[in-house]
Parts: sequence; structure tokens; C-alpha cells
Amino acid sequence: MVTSKETRAAIIALHKKGLTGKFIAASKIAPQSTIYRIIKNFKERGSIDAKQAPGRPRKSSKRQDRLLKLFQLRDRATTSTELAQKWQQAGVSASARTVRRRLLEEGLVSRRAAKKPLLSSKNIRDRLIFCRSYKDWTAEDWGPWNATNRVIITEQDIQKVPLDEKPETVEELKTKIKEKCKLQYGFSVMYEDPDFDNALCNLEDIGDLPATRATVKLIPLVVTATTTSTSDAACASDDRFCPHEAQLQ
Repeated sequence: MVTSKETRAAIIALHKKGLTGKFIAASKIAPQSTIYRIIKNFKERGSIDAKQAPGRPRKSSKRQDRLLKLFQLRDRATTSTELAQKWQQAGVSASARTVRRRLLEEGLVSRRAAKKPLLSSKNIRDRLIFCRSYKDWTAEDWGPWNATNRVIITEQDIQKVPLDEKPETVEELKTKIKEKCKLQYGFSVMYEDPDFDNALCNLEDIGDLPATRATVKLIPLVVTATTTSTSDAACASDDRFCPHEAQLQ
């Protein structure tokens, strides 16, 4: 029978007043044998708290628990049943549940492995593009972003154009090239694609442009002039005002 702490305190209080166990039992606060046991425990230990039952002895020692933890850390994919078999070979006969309790005491929590999807064809292509674009990079290249592009304006006019900041869009790249090369006409951009042996391809997405040392070619937009003489005069006055390769209509 489990006696509450309040009942034990009341029994000890009556005992301190000089009442005997038989007299306390007459009040039917608890059985007489229980009252004598509580008084005896108080005299021996000086406390009204009940003695803690010893319980079942542990099946494993601290050293054996550390060995079990070592088994788990060597192969985290090992199940509790497999660990119980290994532990039994080491001299500890315990169930899989006991193994899990010991691992929890050591701070090892079981989890199911996450299922990761396989790489899609797009993931594979993007990773190959990334690796080929950066395979020749040095430690300096991985520092603050700084790229120098080779810009082909015409076959006779090829310039190096350094860019301090990476453009976010193709239009931003065009604006920067216009400012650096002082161009006053519209153009589209082609770039040498390393995936096709550096053949020229239209630049539609800024992400396709190699990160450093890219080669781009400017394709002037076709302009319409009222007369040929007017367009020729404009080209003669400033060869950057009108594109050299534009086809005038």
C-alpha cells in the first residue's frame, strides 16, 4: 500500500507529540503496521520520504553501454535488432527495446533516412554547365566578382571590357557595354558557348554567359534611313554612331 506524503507527515507529527503507534492507528489514519514502518523509517533516516525501491538491476554496465554506443557510431544505419545481436556477442543479453533505451540515454535518437530524388536531366545539364564554366578558376577568381569580357564590335574593333559587378540581365549587360565602349546604337549579343566548342549562340539568359573571360559579339540592329546619303553622312561623322555592319534600307 502506497501512503501519501501528507499521511506520513501527519503520522510523524502525532508521533512527535508523544502518541504511540497503537493510539495513532485508532484514528484509522493508516493501518497499524504501516504506522510502525513510517515511524521506524523516520527514526533511522530522519525523513518522512519513503525509501526508494531498488528495482530490477541493470543488464549492462557503463562500459558495456559505451561499447553499444560505439557499435552505433560505427554504422549509423544499423537497426536496434542488429545492435542487440552484436551486443549479445559481447556478453550482454538484451532486447531491441533495451538497446533503444540505452542509446536514448547516450543522446542518440533514431531517425528514418530521408529519401532523396535522383538527379533529373536538367540538374545534370546545369551541373555540367557550372563545372565547365568554373573548371579553370583559381583562388583569386573565387574572390570578389570581377570579370573581363572580350567584346567583338567589328572584325577590326575588338576590346577588353572589365565589369566590376555581375549584370543581372542581358539588358543590363548591354547597357554596361554601351557605356564602356561609348556606343550609341542598339544591338543584340551573341556569346561563345563552351558547350559547343565556343560556337556563337544568341545570349537570351545572362546565366548562360561564362562567369569570367567571356567572348561576346555585338550584332547591330538593322536601322531604317530615309536616304542612303543621310546614313552615309552619319557614319562618316562618327563611326560609333552607326553600326558598321548594319544593313541600311
